[in-house]
Amino acid sequence: MKTKILRVLLIVVLSLLLTQPAYAKGGKPPQYDGTIVGPNGEIYYVDVFEEVGRPNFSAQVLKAHEALAAGGCKSLTNGVNIYNGAGALALRYQQKVDWCYDGTKITSVSHVHTPTVYIVTYRYIGLIGHLHSGGVGQTSYRAYSQAHFCMWVGACVWNVYPWVDQTVRGNGTYTGTAGF
Repeated sequence: MKTKILRVLLIVVLSLLLTQPAYAKGGKPPQYDGTIVGPNGEIYYVDVFEEVGRPNFSAQVLKAHEALAAGGCKSLTNGVNIYNGAGALALRYQQKVDWCYDGTKITSVSHVHTPTVYIVTYRYIGLIGHLHSGGVGQTSYRAYSQAHFCMWVGACVWNVYPWVDQTVRGNGTYTGTAGF
């Protein structure tokens, strides 16, 4: 019993020592979309984000697709950041879809989901939901995934399930949402 208590205390102390603040002054994140109540009533702040940019395809692939009059290539990333009450980034779950299109159909597509744990008292357990439909030669591609994270103190004592749902289209438009 004493060993287990010492192990838990060591994990908590290491977590506090290794935690990097998400921003300079602590407190709430600069922007947040909601809160989650933790196992002991503490508040966690949640930030849902979206980024659009250029995909990680080879230069040859990008050049070929961008030469099409109505075509091009894009990258869409949506995700969820979860900050602890002290303002330190604890968890991030994001999904990225890279796609090229010809104005009507998708000509190339790939996606990846990325779970990240920043504080040692949390763990990524795995995916609890994942689906995709459409794709190359189709007018759209949809990718949905949901992850399972938990606060770990010898066992999962608190669970959180962030998700991302994205649809990209052959005309270059897209929709993306994320939540928790």
